[in-house]
Amino acid sequence: MNSKKSTYPIHIEDIVSNDLCAGCGLCASVVPEEIVSMELNSEGFYRPKVKGTVPHEAWAVIKDVCPGVIVEQESSSHNSHLNHVWGPIIDIAKGFANNEAVRWQASSGGVLSALLIFLLESKQVDFVVHVGVRGVDPFSLTAGISWNRDDILRHAGSRYAPTAPLENLLSIMAHTDGKCAFVGKPCDIAALRRYMKHDPEIANRVVVLISFFCAGIPSQNATWDLLHRLKVEKSTVKTFRYRGYGWPGQATAVCHDGSQSSMDYNSSWGQVLNQKLQFRCKICPDGIGEMADLVCADAWDTPGGYPDFAERPGISMVIARTKLGSSILRAAINGKYVTTEPTSIESLNKIQPYQLARKRAILARLMAMRVSRRPTPVFRGLYLLENALKGGIIFFLRQFLGMYRRINRN
Repeated sequence: MNSKKSTYPIHIEDIVSNDLCAGCGLCASVVPEEIVSMELNSEGFYRPKVKGTVPHEAWAVIKDVCPGVIVEQESSSHNSHLNHVWGPIIDIAKGFANNEAVRWQASSGGVLSALLIFLLESKQVDFVVHVGVRGVDPFSLTAGISWNRDDILRHAGSRYAPTAPLENLLSIMAHTDGKCAFVGKPCDIAALRRYMKHDPEIANRVVVLISFFCAGIPSQNATWDLLHRLKVEKSTVKTFRYRGYGWPGQATAVCHDGSQSSMDYNSSWGQVLNQKLQFRCKICPDGIGEMADLVCADAWDTPGGYPDFAERPGISMVIARTKLGSSILRAAINGKYVTTEPTSIESLNKIQPYQLARKRAILARLMAMRVSRRPTPVFRGLYLLENALKGGIIFFLRQFLGMYRRINRN
């Protein structure tokens, strides 16, 4: 962790210097590019580069929406369907895309991609804003627009690398007519949900927010490590995917000469990519997209609750968190875009044990930061105390000491 201490937050730089930036890019969208732009730093993460004076009005908005400053589950005080671990839940199911190409190409069961196709083909949205490859560089990711089924398929699949999908959202909306669905990481969704209260036009035009379970954002340098393990030079790669083409799918580099090199998901994620996660992810209480309308995840339905990662037909977990999300999911089921079956919170606990443990660990980690006089984001409505108590004192102390040692090692 960066050792710099500062009064927090006075400037965008304070969020960055205290390692609390999530790299979502919203600050660069709110402020003109000549003042703030997103750039990859030496550690391989997108961070805002401040090149001028940020207007006071823009800073007031940024400070109220930045997930490095605040994340708030506002439905927690009045949502009768709220689960203290898993957030608001109206519907919870597991299933798959009925279209075999969608199911095969997507990262799990293809439900997220199928829902986007349904939204487009039912004319509920005019376009989708989500992350895809920019140009011919297979490692350059940016938020782009999908207009139809073919576009959705080109954008399908997980990307275990830094992305700043909110960086150009306002520009996209300013140059594109109609209503859209936005897909992003949980921190992107949390930021956009709060920003929509400041911008009625965006709130009116971004009609549905969709997310996925996130275990953290790996550095771009972790991708270079993966290529090294694959014994492939970056310059020779024509296409690259982290997953997909089966479930869980393999990390695969296809070179210009037609050769390819692959690594199984358990090795690529478990041994390489997750070794270089950004710090903000380690104190994130919302890897599950609590502020989204709909959220999807892998349904690792295996004995004992931990996946064996054997290749099989993909299955997605899908949660509708709002009435809007529920109506979309049910209509997509009725329209034969997805097939689902009901599941339970108990099943979710077994399928996603990492997210359960993570929720119980966050308060201890935050307390270690505060004892060390490190600034922390404000997390509201996420039941951190209740979850910490369920984790037990031994677990709490281990998490506290682990974080304390990490941030004080220098």
